[in-house]
Amino acid sequence: MAAALTEADGKRWLASVALAFLLGGTVFSWFLAGKNFEIADPQQNPRLNEIFAPFESTEAREMAIRYVASESNRALFSFQGPLQLGLAILAMGAA
Repeated sequence: MAAALTEADGKRWLASVALAFLLGGTVFSWFLAGKNFEIADPQQNPRLNEIFAPFESTEAREMAIRYVASESNRALFSFQGPLQLGLAILAMGAA
């Protein structure tokens, strides 16, 4: 017969779940940020050269492509920051 969970057990469980999402989200964001720059590599994705053809020099084209990748990452991190803060506050409050 399973023992009933106490309030302390519930708080510990909530803190553990919040920390798991916090750490998992951090690892996922590292992966996603790297993937964005990998996708923005013209050698791996030749279609980018067609899309950014109006940029005459190769250097300007590569800078524009990296800018798009960095803006994508910035959008991700602007969402992730407040989410991480909320999860950290939840974990600390439950601990």
